Amino acid sequence: MLKTHELTALLLACFAAFACETTKFLPAQELPSQFLEVFEPCFPRSGTYELESKGVFGAGLTPAVQLAFEAPLKEQTALEVSAGIGPSLLAIKADGQSLQKGGVFAHLIEPISIGDQGKLLYKGYYAGLQVGELGCILAGKIPADWIHKVKSVSNLGKQKTLHVKHGKRDIKIVLDQLANPAERSFCSTLTWRVAAGLFKPNVQWCYGKPGSRFSPKNHHSVLRYEKKAIFWSPI
Repeated sequence: MLKTHELTALLLACFAAFACETTKFLPAQELPSQFLEVFEPCFPRSGTYELESKGVFGAGLTPAVQLAFEAPLKEQTALEVSAGIGPSLLAIKADGQSLQKGGVFAHLIEPISIGDQGKLLYKGYYAGLQVGELGCILAGKIPADWIHKVKSVSNLGKQKTLHVKHGKRDIKIVLDQLANPAERSFCSTLTWRVAAGLFKPNVQWCYGKPGSRFSPKNHHSVLRYEKKAIFWSPI
């Protein structure tokens, strides 16, 4: 039987081995060229979108509104939600770790803040996304730096799944009709651990032109987090 100090040394050695374990990534140049087409820089980006939400401004599906978005730099993002006339429903401006909120519904996003390295926080906990990734999410692109964090690729018919490890996030990207840009669509599911690993929340966003496999009904994109969902399409 191991003595106490021997058991302690063994546990420390096991912990050190686990902590020092490194993830092996596939070289980007070895991935099919079609993959590279869906990975793009997230800034500068701008656009205007028709937006609907479920569970964000109430229990049901809200009427469509307009969202104007601009991301000139990685840590600078501004968006405004309006009904076309009248005051802004929601205005957000992020610059580094500073987050300014305004508009009629500003109180509904009070729990949202920005943490270190541009992390989006909800009620003080990491919400799985970075401020610098919002431009890609709205434009239906996958962040370019993720291409360097691909661990493995699996195939199922016309679908290809990329398994990505980005920081503390495990990301599963399922792409459909990759060889056909007109029908191409994808879903990205991001999971991470909070509260010392006791909880594993997730956020998912999907993109595809209407009629493609992963496109939400009547829209190009959807973002789901907890029981909330936002749908949008470019105008």
